[in-house]
Amino acid sequence: MALIAQPGAMLDLGLLATCRPDQRVLIRHGGLVITGRTSSAGTLIASVPALASPAEVTLAFADGTEVSQTVTVPDLADFDRFGVQWMEGDAFQLHAFTPATGGEVFGDTTPRPGPAGGFLTRLGDPTAPRPLLAEVYTYPAKLRALSGDVALNIESAITATTCGREVLGETLQLSAGRLTLRDLTIEMPGCDAIGEYVVLPNPVAPEKLASN
Repeated sequence: MALIAQPGAMLDLGLLATCRPDQRVLIRHGGLVITGRTSSAGTLIASVPALASPAEVTLAFADGTEVSQTVTVPDLADFDRFGVQWMEGDAFQLHAFTPATGGEVFGDTTPRPGPAGGFLTRLGDPTAPRPLLAEVYTYPAKLRALSGDVALNIESAITATTCGREVLGETLQLSAGRLTLRDLTIEMPGCDAIGEYVVLPNPVAPEKLASN
């Protein structure tokens, strides 16, 4: 396993496990847990946002075998992060908006700094068995979400899989070097609302998260 710190406080990791082709891998870092999948040659390449420095990333296989590496992240203090993670079937989408620039970031975007220095990273391999997925928005620490520099929404689509039940996830907030994890529960409307969305505005605010 190799782990390298990259600009934007990102971590690039690589794994060569020739005896473990096409296997599910848990990628763990801080409170972030996502799935990866080795190739037919037993290789895995991924990028994850750093949540601590030094940053330890652990890769775990189904039989309990684990491998870890640690690296210093020199620019972590320059960024704050907010993310949401979930299991297959309980899908969420993170939207970030910077009022000063009029820029909105969501969905398929570049995993490196973009407009206003913010960028969204989509994490986890959805083709892996029982996938664990996440989205994390990174923005310069000088921009403060609670003061309106950055506006964040979490959306959840009402589908035949999610309608009429609770969807469960977890939020991750890295601010001023402190990482906070909170459970997230949304009660979805009935199945007559399929095709619509439930929007949770300003999830960074502690009082909003406390009520969910």
